[in-house]
Amino acid sequence: MANKRSQKKQVKQNIFQRIPLPYWIGGGVLLVALIVLLVVLLVPKKEDAPPATAGSFQENLMFSHGLVAVKRDGKWGYLNQAGEWVIPAKYENAEAFQENGLAAVQKDGKWGYINEKGEETISCMYAYVDKFSHGLAPVQIGGRWGYINENGMNIIPSKYEYAGVFSDNGLALIRYNGFYGYINTEGVEVITPTYDSGAAFTASNMALVSKNGLYGYLDDAGNATIPLNFDYLGPFVSGLAPAKQGGSFGYIDNTGNFVIQPQYEHADAFSADGVAVVTVSGKYAYINTAGETITSELFQSAGAFQNGFAVVKKDGKQGVLKKDGTYAIPLGDYVFPKPVSEGVLVYKDSSGLFGYMDTSGNILISAQFSAAESFRKDGFAAVKMDEKWGLADKNGKITLSPQYEDIK
Repeated sequence: MANKRSQKKQVKQNIFQRIPLPYWIGGGVLLVALIVLLVVLLVPKKEDAPPATAGSFQENLMFSHGLVAVKRDGKWGYLNQAGEWVIPAKYENAEAFQENGLAAVQKDGKWGYINEKGEETISCMYAYVDKFSHGLAPVQIGGRWGYINENGMNIIPSKYEYAGVFSDNGLALIRYNGFYGYINTEGVEVITPTYDSGAAFTASNMALVSKNGLYGYLDDAGNATIPLNFDYLGPFVSGLAPAKQGGSFGYIDNTGNFVIQPQYEHADAFSADGVAVVTVSGKYAYINTAGETITSELFQSAGAFQNGFAVVKKDGKQGVLKKDGTYAIPLGDYVFPKPVSEGVLVYKDSSGLFGYMDTSGNILISAQFSAAESFRKDGFAAVKMDEKWGLADKNGKITLSPQYEDIK
């Protein structure tokens, strides 16, 4: 990067050295114009929006369409629940199968899609790909993003610096010429790209955008249902969104009015449980949608509530809090690296090994794994032993022997 900057500086110097002296004396206007032109040409463009991460593909299932992606000998393939290879391990990367029966795979550095038989239905030719929605998937080729259908046909030209997944209302976030806007499934700009940042439309048909450092919300016609006059806005959950104004955080309703007045150093979005984490005097507390603290305790760290529980830390010890402010699992010596999922917690004991317990603190699976992931909806969790990954069920039975380098 330093070398590039040096080269750019040298280009500027060479250009100025070639301008004759009379022009310097009598051509001030021309000089200004040249400088402006150089700035426009030499200032680096904004970085392209990052590609979708693997997490964006992941459903809350280990086995999607009856198959799980695993890595063995440096390559990815798919197994069924009996541990049998259905699609050989031959890909550099592989994602879970989507609802339409297609899975994104990477071969020779490029991405495409296969079906459940392992047939490459969309050639591996894209730099990046994302999930299908409304029958279309964002793909990047030649440094630009566009959309293909499930047959691999290019439906919306690859001309965007970024293209997101279509929301339920049929609109997708795109970036064009450095600004964000929204298109429909026919590629028509419904909301002109004029915003500095943007987010996907929510189920309540609102999209968070920013411009000139201020945040607001749009509806699907591009109307500012909440004007862009906030220093920060977060997502609406339980009818409220965190908002910053005048240096403090509070919460607004969908009309843009403060329901919980700005008074916090920071405020996270509410969870579906109707509880949010706020920062007070450099520590963390929990409030409900009425702005009442659910407990007078302040914590060193406080996880978001999920499924009625949150992991907290105080005085160097961790515990699990219920949304009524009482403890499901008292503060103690166990470490809880992940939130409650499917009624089960991953824990780490003093030996450094991982196991699972329920939300009452009863041990379900003793600590025996070198790493452990949360349980998924289908009742399986990825566990690691002797540097290899496998699967376990809630009874502690190893259903897939740990012999894989990775598993999704």
